[in-house]
Amino acid sequence: MAMNPLAPPAPPPLPVTPSHNPYDFITQPSAPKRRGLLSGGSSKRQRILIIAIGAFILLLAAIGVIGLLGSSDDGLKADYLSLAQQQAELVRVCDIGISQARSSEAKNLAITTKYSILSEQPGVLGLAKKAHAQTDAKSIAAGKNSQTDTQLTTASQTNQFDTVFIKILQTNLTKYQQTLKKIHDEVPDNKTKDILSKDYANAALLIGDPKP
Repeated sequence: MAMNPLAPPAPPPLPVTPSHNPYDFITQPSAPKRRGLLSGGSSKRQRILIIAIGAFILLLAAIGVIGLLGSSDDGLKADYLSLAQQQAELVRVCDIGISQARSSEAKNLAITTKYSILSEQPGVLGLAKKAHAQTDAKSIAAGKNSQTDTQLTTASQTNQFDTVFIKILQTNLTKYQQTLKKIHDEVPDNKTKDILSKDYANAALLIGDPKP
């Protein structure tokens, strides 16, 4: 059959589109959504984990604080024992001075210092016991300085006893002052501070130091 040259050209073929199945949501379910760290079933476990970690950190902090307090208490006990030992040593040295000093200056200093320290001993021992420091006679006697005896013996043989005795006594009183101040600065109790301050002032008078 001959084609009509005047007939319009045939339309182009339509594009083929894939057919859409309205039930795809059943046969091809969508991928599950990701859950946040603190959402869904795992949130309870994560909260428990966070709480456990926080409790562990608090426990470590508490142990550290307790350790620091324990170290501080041990240091204070040692200082009180040292103070009691220094008092006992001062009295012992004064007894040597009372029996061997030749000048009235040295002998009077020995007597005054001895009875001043003796008057302070009950208060210091009471504070030391309150702090649970060692106050038994053996521990206190361990503070004896044998070098002092050697120095005084040599000084007596060279006719320098009084000069050496006064110097040793003043040195011991200065160390006693330093320990008093150290404990004074460590303790929070005002009553304890007052006792230590008075003992410090008495030592300053014996040394001849005008500073408080």
